Amino acid sequence: MVGTPAFMAPEMVRKDQAIDGRSDMYSLGCLAYWLMTGRFVFSAQTPKDMLKAHLEEVPKPPSGLTTNRVDPELERITMRCLAKNVGDRPASAWALREELAQTGLAAPWSATGSGEWWARFDGNAA
Repeated sequence: MVGTPAFMAPEMVRKDQAIDGRSDMYSLGCLAYWLMTGRFVFSAQTPKDMLKAHLEEVPKPPSGLTTNRVDPELERITMRCLAKNVGDRPASAWALREELAQTGLAAPWSATGSGEWWARFDGNAA
């Protein structure tokens, strides 16, 4: 088995089906979760326990783990990326981009837009 347990899709652990881009969507969901909360999707004492959690546990929504505002659409999409069933995840990076674009979350960022975002959500922008 190759991978970082905190970011491994359930099917990578089970080895019962082909690994494809939807496994990457799961890993991307793990990264988005970490960026929103500062935490891994699951906490565990050992890598084996971490992998078991990815197989069996349902992640808590990011909004319940941080005092920062989490955009509801971003949370919904992130949780979709973390679906245990590969068929419930975005089919590809392009499909994910389209889903984000429909929410307005995938709009190109400028330096001004980035500064406005930090001012609104972090309050510490220069």
